Amino acid sequence: STFAHAPRVKCATKRGRNLGFLAAVACSAEKSSAPEQLADFGRRVEACQTQGRAAQILPQTAQPRDALFCMCRTRFYEALRGDLFSRLGWCASFLGTWLVLYLAVEQNLEKMPPRQRIEVLWFALACGVALIHIGGLFDD
Repeated sequence: STFAHAPRVKCATKRGRNLGFLAAVACSAEKSSAPEQLADFGRRVEACQTQGRAAQILPQTAQPRDALFCMCRTRFYEALRGDLFSRLGWCASFLGTWLVLYLAVEQNLEKMPPRQRIEVLWFALACGVALIHIGGLFDD
């Protein structure tokens, strides 16, 4: 299948290379997928591209980034409709990412006035709760 692997993203910066790696890992079809599942994944990616062009969200001329966008979108929705363990894994990954981001900005929090610091932390917490809820943990 053409969509078994995410298109390669080439960037000069370290952040860009990390994004390319993340896209290759997170947005390609599952390695253990049966041929029927790969075909279904490809149909859903193509449907995303067709609908994106019809809605004028994607450009009319196909580009590799369009396929990458649709592959990531399709994988995201697959993860959300997965079983409880998939959702728990998604939540654990989200919380790990959130923790890394928090640790990256922690030193800047000390420089903020107390009220602004509390607002930032409450906003981060509210976003985390919303994303976990969207992930379906509480929908069972």
